[in-house]
Amino acid sequence: MCLKLFTAIASAQSMFYEILFNILIKVDAVILFNMNRHYRKKTGNWGETLVMEHLLSQGYKLLARNYHCRNGEADLIMLDETGLLTCVEVKTRRSQKFGPAEFSVGKKKLKALVATMNAFLSKHTEYPEIWNLDLAIVEDFNPGKSPEILYFRSVRIDD
Repeated sequence: MCLKLFTAIASAQSMFYEILFNILIKVDAVILFNMNRHYRKKTGNWGETLVMEHLLSQGYKLLARNYHCRNGEADLIMLDETGLLTCVEVKTRRSQKFGPAEFSVGKKKLKALVATMNAFLSKHTEYPEIWNLDLAIVEDFNPGKSPEILYFRSVRIDD
């Protein structure tokens, strides 16, 4: 009888520790996810600021930063040095772990940017409907060195 009771208690204790362990794993995952999301947002904002300051020094004019609509978000909406309306998508990388940043912008994202710019233009009729889509990559791989900005003008969607 004692052996059965001891086995039942040990089994219940084992189940308790397994449930507790699973709960702690999930809590850690949520904490890690939120920290990771905060880090990504902070890194993205840093890269956007770096690109914005660079483009302003090149004669661009800022119209909107992080323009949101139901279709998505445009990082920077600017007038380039010639006055052409330009949507700038910024990607910031601190490592090459996930591959080149330019490959992280696919057709789905580009189509969302087109829809976002159409929404922007519907509210801002003072701008012509001709606009450019540019891609800025900020690479900050080497500690102690200045980050590098790669700038691609007139990005197109190939169907």
